[in-house]
Amino acid sequence: MIDTRINDMYIINENNIDNDKYLRESYLKSIINNHIEIINSINYHVWKDDNNNLYYKTFDGEKVSGTKEYISNRISQDIGKDTLIIDDIYSTKNYITKTGKYGYSYKYLLLNLIPYKVFNPFTNLQTYYNISLQEHFTNLFRYSEYLEPRLSYKEHYAYINANSQNNYSESFINKFIFNLVTNEDDYNTIINWLSGFFKTLIKSDIALVLVGDKEVSQEIFLDQIIKPIFGNDFCITITAKMIKEQPIHQIIEDNIFYHIDTLPNFTAISKQTQKLLNEIVTKNIATKEDTDQSDTRIFGQTLITSKNLNHHLIESIEDNCKVIEINDFKTIIEELGCTKASFYRELEKDLTTFSSFLLNFQLDQELSDKLDTKALQNNPYLNNILETSYKMD
Repeated sequence: MIDTRINDMYIINENNIDNDKYLRESYLKSIINNHIEIINSINYHVWKDDNNNLYYKTFDGEKVSGTKEYISNRISQDIGKDTLIIDDIYSTKNYITKTGKYGYSYKYLLLNLIPYKVFNPFTNLQTYYNISLQEHFTNLFRYSEYLEPRLSYKEHYAYINANSQNNYSESFINKFIFNLVTNEDDYNTIINWLSGFFKTLIKSDIALVLVGDKEVSQEIFLDQIIKPIFGNDFCITITAKMIKEQPIHQIIEDNIFYHIDTLPNFTAISKQTQKLLNEIVTKNIATKEDTDQSDTRIFGQTLITSKNLNHHLIESIEDNCKVIEINDFKTIIEELGCTKASFYRELEKDLTTFSSFLLNFQLDQELSDKLDTKALQNNPYLNNILETSYKMD
C-alpha cells in the first residue's frame, strides 16, 4: 500500500525521502504506478528505438518523434495531465516540488521503462517483457474485432472440413465478390488471395490488380471490406508524392496492406516507383539506406486499383500480378437485387460472417501455388489445409 503522505507535496522533499525509508519505498512505488497509468492511458503508444530516440502516436493517429520534452508535451496535451519523461526513477527528486501548466504535480514516464517498438501481426499482445534481452517491448499492431478469430486458427485448423465453409455460403460480401467479377475463376482467385492472407498474415508474391469502376474497387472492396477487417490504421494508400519524398522502408513499415491507385498519381513511372513495387510484391525485407538501422520486414499484401490500367506501372512486376476486370456498381447491385442504400447496410452487417468465411475457406492447391509462390507453400499450418476450391451455387 502506498503511503498517503506522498500526496502532500508540502512534506515531500529530497531530505524526507532520503531519511524516511518507508516513505521512500512508498514514493518509489507511486512513481512506478504513475508510469503504468500513463502507459495504459495512451494505449502503449510511446516507444523508443535502439538509439533511445522517442516516438509517440497521438490520439489523432499522428506518429511524432522528438526530445523527451517534446514527447512529454504531446502526451500531456492528449491526456490533460502534466506528464514528464525522465531518465529513471531516481531522477524524480529534481522535479518533486514542481507543477505543470495543468495545475497538477507531474506524472512521470521513466525512459528506462519505456518499451522498444515491435510490429508483430502474429500476436495480439500489446506489450511484453523479453527475459533473455531484459527489455520491454510494445507491439504497435492491433487486431480488429474481425481479425481476432484467426488467432485461434492454428489450434483448430485440423478440425475444419469442406462442409464447414458451406455454413457461410449466404455471406453478403461473398456474393458481392462473386458478382464483382465476370467469371468464377476470378472469383476463386480473389477469395483464395484474401483467405490465405487472413489465415496466416503471410504476404503472397502476387499483387491483385482490379481494373474498372473505382467506386467498386476502392470505395467498397478496399474501404468497406479490407480496411475494417485488417485494420484501417494498417492499410496504406501509397501515392507518387510519398514515393518521391520518403524512403521505401518508411512508407511500408507498420502496415499489412499496401494500396496503389494508378491514376492520377502515376502518369510517369519513376525508377523509385518500380523499386518500391518490386520490393513490396516480391520481397520479404526492405533494406534501409542507413546501414546502422535494422531492415524492415514486409508484411503486406498489395492491391492495385485502376479505372484504365496503366501497364507501365506493373511492367516491372508483370509476372507477379493477377489482373482482373470488374463489373460496375450498377451491374452488381442489380445482380444482388438491392438498392445502393441497402447494399451498404448489408455489407456492414456481414463483416463478421465474411471474416468467418475467410477463416474456414478451403484453399485451392493449384491457386495457392500460383498466388503464393513462396510464403504459403512454406507455411507449416497451410500444408494441412489445402483442399479443393469452393464453388458458388
